[in-house]
Amino acid sequence: MAEGLDPRKRRTIEVVDYDPAWPALFDEIRAGLEQLLEGLVLEIHHIGSTAVPGLCAKPKIDIDIVLHSAAAIPEAIERMQATGDYIYHGDKYRDGMWTFTTGRGSRGLRLYLCAPSTATHLRRLLFRDHLRCHPEAAVAYGALKRKLVSETADDWDYYTGSKGPFVAGTERRALAERIESVISGRDEICRAIVEDLPEWFGIPAAREAYITAATALPMLACIAPDGSALGFASVQVLTAAAAEIHVLGVRRDWHRCGIDRALVDAADRFAAGQGCRYLTVKTLSPARPGPAYEATRRFYDAVGFVPIEELPMLWGPDNPCLLMLRPVRSPAGSQEQSDV
Repeated sequence: MAEGLDPRKRRTIEVVDYDPAWPALFDEIRAGLEQLLEGLVLEIHHIGSTAVPGLCAKPKIDIDIVLHSAAAIPEAIERMQATGDYIYHGDKYRDGMWTFTTGRGSRGLRLYLCAPSTATHLRRLLFRDHLRCHPEAAVAYGALKRKLVSETADDWDYYTGSKGPFVAGTERRALAERIESVISGRDEICRAIVEDLPEWFGIPAAREAYITAATALPMLACIAPDGSALGFASVQVLTAAAAEIHVLGVRRDWHRCGIDRALVDAADRFAAGQGCRYLTVKTLSPARPGPAYEATRRFYDAVGFVPIEELPMLWGPDNPCLLMLRPVRSPAGSQEQSDV
């Protein structure tokens, strides 16, 4: 047993072979939840390892219950508590997921109430769907889980924490696969995201100019399983040799998930498809210090852009511009994403 683990709180970590009965069990539970929460529910999803065919799992059914709005959460909590069948744990991780369980340890049910587009819920769908579509990833995840069970004496923190890098890497790959061209609704996508990021788009006139441009320019966006946009890049062909990332933004609750890198890679493929040899971007110059744009410059530096020229008057004296450039890395003539 891991040092410091209280034996009185020890709960066995049990991982079993996939059970073909799990989907039918979920369907039965879902029918009861739809009746209990009638009028409040938008969608009910089977998540977790028991939702991936062939994957070994703890025999605990995980379910996300997406309500019509956040305003429905209090009533849904009240109805579930009134049954006396569930243990209520609240919003334990302050991520908008209100948790109920039955059973103990590896067995029973774990149910989460959330509002539409809640980030944790969407991440679970991304992870589940990626494993469903990539059997080799599911096999690797199953092997990791069995290895961790063999290494720990029911230390849940060790077991869960050690899966973290695999889960994060899988989510990044899943997000990269969800970059697509957007034809309609470009202005709505741009507005929703830039208005979520006042540190970068705080000047109203500039923000409106970006939104206007986004309507006309080719757009690449990372689309979540529920159809919402998590991030976008508007790309403009400047010359026969160069294309520009005119604007790039990622929803605040999806920062540090790899979407920004995936969008730059998609813009690179778009530029290659147009026959361009260079990709450029403009950002705020270090002549005007500020933590938000310092982070932006570090990001562009990390993905291979180098500063080329200061343009102190392009955006006005209070907002000096820095032009950055990198060679296109995709194969010359690549057609991927070139039809946006």
